[in-house]
Amino acid sequence: MFIEQPPWFFRAIYPDAIFRMDPDEKAVYLTFDDGPGPRTGELVEALARYNAHATFFMLGKKVPSYPSVIQRMKEAGCELGNHSYD
Repeated sequence: MFIEQPPWFFRAIYPDAIFRMDPDEKAVYLTFDDGPGPRTGELVEALARYNAHATFFMLGKKVPSYPSVIQRMKEAGCELGNHSYD
């Protein structure tokens, strides 16, 4: 599959983003939106058991309610992103 590169300025703003990967590499990218929630910790632990990582796009207003879960996400090697505030 061929995916066009984004404009240079976008790549300059996000230098660590992956825009293109080897088409022969087999990969699955997991993302979760609108958390964290009451069972997010269970999900993080399940990922950690299998040495799997995910990106969590979180709602800012929920973040203060789950500080230990968010810390565990970081320790487990997950990527964290802001989905929006609410």
